[in-house]
Amino acid sequence: MDMKPVQKRSLQTQARILETSRKLFEAEGCENVTAEMIATEAGVAKGTVFAHFQDRSNLIAAVGMQEMQEAVCVMERRAADTNLAPLVDRVLALYEPLLTLFSRNSEFARLFINQSTFDEGPWSTQFRNSCESFEETLTDCLEREKSQKQCDVDARLLAEGAQAFFLQIVTYRIAGWIKDDEAAQQKFKSYLKVWLVSM
Repeated sequence: MDMKPVQKRSLQTQARILETSRKLFEAEGCENVTAEMIATEAGVAKGTVFAHFQDRSNLIAAVGMQEMQEAVCVMERRAADTNLAPLVDRVLALYEPLLTLFSRNSEFARLFINQSTFDEGPWSTQFRNSCESFEETLTDCLEREKSQKQCDVDARLLAEGAQAFFLQIVTYRIAGWIKDDEAAQQKFKSYLKVWLVSM
């Protein structure tokens, strides 16, 4: 069944608002972009922006989830790669697109950290599903490593711990306790070296 013209226009408008928001967030920084700027650049009324996304948080979350889906695709491709780099470096490479995303968009990172731990947030389910997807990808990677090295470790537990370290690094980064992406990568790597020693 074909989509009605009104529905099609509405979806096209929503997509235009999302794409415009994303470009402005990248160019100006999320915290510096207003609904007025988005409306003007997208060629819509300010009320149209809010009609599609209710508030600023929903718009930031929607843009962030688009970028996160792209980062997860990169993560999955890297997980399937059978290169011979040390395990810690491979795990770090898996999380690099996510760390970059959260570092670049601290408002989205705050939403993600807050809402992934609560049931009532409007994006809680999507954020938790993303966390589970990250863990599943890493668990699969560690299971392959485990079978190659024939070691007796709990790959899921190791993946859960690596995920906890990653979320801690994101929290430190958005709080300003870690100043840049390179320092965040090094801190995460130091955690992984200790945590994955049994592999």
